[in-house]
Amino acid sequence: MNLPNDVKLILNKFYDNNFEAFIVGGCVRDNLLRKTPHDYDITTNALPNEIELLFEKTVPTGIKHGTITVIINNTPFEVTTYRTDGEYLNNRKPKSVKFVTNIKEDLARRDFTINALAYNPKLGLKDFFYGKEDLKNKIIRCVGIPDKRFNEDALRILRAIRFSCQLNFEIEINTLNSIKKNFILIKNISKERIRDEFSKILLSPNSFNGACILKDIGITDLIIPIFKENFNLDYNTLKHNYKFLQFVPNKLSSKLASFIIASCNFEGTNNLTQHILKTLHYDTKTIKETLILVNEFNTPLTLNRYELKKFINRVSKELIFDYIDLKKSFLKFNNETLEDINIIEKNIRDILDKKEPLTIKDLNINGSMLSKQLKLKPGKEIGLILNYLLDKVLQNPKLNIYDTLINIAKNKYIT
Repeated sequence: MNLPNDVKLILNKFYDNNFEAFIVGGCVRDNLLRKTPHDYDITTNALPNEIELLFEKTVPTGIKHGTITVIINNTPFEVTTYRTDGEYLNNRKPKSVKFVTNIKEDLARRDFTINALAYNPKLGLKDFFYGKEDLKNKIIRCVGIPDKRFNEDALRILRAIRFSCQLNFEIEINTLNSIKKNFILIKNISKERIRDEFSKILLSPNSFNGACILKDIGITDLIIPIFKENFNLDYNTLKHNYKFLQFVPNKLSSKLASFIIASCNFEGTNNLTQHILKTLHYDTKTIKETLILVNEFNTPLTLNRYELKKFINRVSKELIFDYIDLKKSFLKFNNETLEDINIIEKNIRDILDKKEPLTIKDLNINGSMLSKQLKLKPGKEIGLILNYLLDKVLQNPKLNIYDTLINIAKNKYIT
């Protein structure tokens, strides 16, 4: 494996001081799949205090569980002492850990065989649970007994589905049966953890498969019960609808919108959307963007230029092309022509390229100016006048001149 120099430096530092160390988990898996790892985790038989003594810059980020963050050239690397886990609490975290000296014992506690891999240039690949073979056969399989793994940490249920979607792997039958048997344990996982895995499933190359698996097993109804309460669609209908996801660009708000729209059989779902996203603890920006996409989804795009500018204003310049892409995805999903939507997109680009006024902020006048010229106190009436002027300018951008706007306001409001 071609390892970054900083990773080699850390591994060599341990060996130069009579310790053992490996890169471990996802970075090994990704290397074997010829993918570029996002980060490198390292495991060692050195104890946490020994790790801290070996390196100049360290942070005790998880010292209770044996993890020290080592900083090399301003890049953080998590280094964890070989360990076995004690009793797990609430189907999520071990109550205690025991440090061990054997890499096999450490790998035996991990979730899936494809993540129970370790490597260093001196000793090569350590693969005690046939993870390399499962990579070759494109299989997600638990290390050891699946029921035990999922009872230890119920988040692994969602991780199994997520990995199968990201890698286009099948979930091994015993592992899948255990997921079906134990999925109710997900209720013990924090909303934030569920949200993160759910988002990764939607953003995976096989989001369609992920949505179908979640529904088929019963996980969707567990984490988003409002769907079943309001849109209890039969599985075949949902499976057809979820194909929509495969056409949608890989942006979280777009994927969330398409999932919600498909789950509700393409009906209006604005109120449900807010409830769903808040239940899963999504951030304000994601909620706002998804709400707009869902709320405007069924807007007919037979709009003249004036109506189109009002529409851009409603959706926002920042989100308008995400909306267009979502509509294009829906048309492709239905095997419909893109001719009309392409014309709409062209007109939108023309409006934006010409910087035609779209909002009150784009007017060449403001509330203070109006108050002074019309001798009115700032307040609701000034707001009404500004909106009236904006409407006139949306119809005719040439009116967006200070003197012209003042005259329009005087003619309308001063008798």
